[in-house]
Amino acid sequence: MSKQRIFIDTDCGVDDATAIMLALADNEAEVVGISTVAGNTSLDNVIKNVCGILNVTGYREIPVFRGASRGLVELRIHAEEVHGGNGLAGIDLPAGQVKEDGRMAPQGLWDTARANPGMTLVALGPLTNIAMALNLYPDLPRYLGRIVVMGGGIQHGNVTPNAEFNFYADPEAVQVVLESPAPLTVVPWDLTLTNLTPEEEILGLGMESAPIGPFFLKLQAHVMNFYQQMQGRRVTGHPDPLTMAYVLKPSLATRIEKGGMKMVLERGPLRGMSVLFGEGDVEVVLGLEHSGFLNLLLSLKNLEYKEN
Repeated sequence: MSKQRIFIDTDCGVDDATAIMLALADNEAEVVGISTVAGNTSLDNVIKNVCGILNVTGYREIPVFRGASRGLVELRIHAEEVHGGNGLAGIDLPAGQVKEDGRMAPQGLWDTARANPGMTLVALGPLTNIAMALNLYPDLPRYLGRIVVMGGGIQHGNVTPNAEFNFYADPEAVQVVLESPAPLTVVPWDLTLTNLTPEEEILGLGMESAPIGPFFLKLQAHVMNFYQQMQGRRVTGHPDPLTMAYVLKPSLATRIEKGGMKMVLERGPLRGMSVLFGEGDVEVVLGLEHSGFLNLLLSLKNLEYKEN
């Protein structure tokens, strides 16, 4: 059985890091490329974080492509209050010999898709790079098996009551992707809210003895500190890891709805809102088996962690 080939587009913050590592640790998946986009932190930080993760885990051959530093229309917005000043909870990973590829993200995505027809494109940040690639290379969808996106809010937002961060950062780009013929699955913010993980469940994984364990636990502790300040409870959210869990193990999904989706692009309190309606081909993952997700996190124990 051939491996699932995965191309990741990321604004590498804390949860992106875990999602990337889940893909690297999966024996039935192969990460064939990673493109970077500003979002959780600046583009330079995102590139440094991705290169650092590939270096310490030993996957130094995966190409890293530089992408958009802002949205198509929107100015840059960041979420460093959640992810830390460098987007990675203040953890400074050495990049070692990992360098960014000379191609920009749209071309890197196009070239990689043609070399890996049927690959899965997993978008963990704003969709700017993907929208530009679809514009520059209109044949791109025929090379993609599917696009799986972490973004949007069906009943809840996290930037405004109606809008989720990734979609709010570049709603015009989201609309371009929605109008693409490529098969599309959306994993919205709502799924994160139903899968918040208490500290005792994270500690119960026994990650402290794994090579990657201390790094993983520092990432989770940083997010738990944020939730404690905001809500008074030590829990952590996993928007991007839940998305990757669905990509790697679709059987974990317990509820998927299908319909049309459009973005609210007008200036005002509803801008960036994703609206699900009637008939359409967009799959929206609204339920995922929590125990199965926690079990998948145990695969991280298989990763190495070497800074040299």
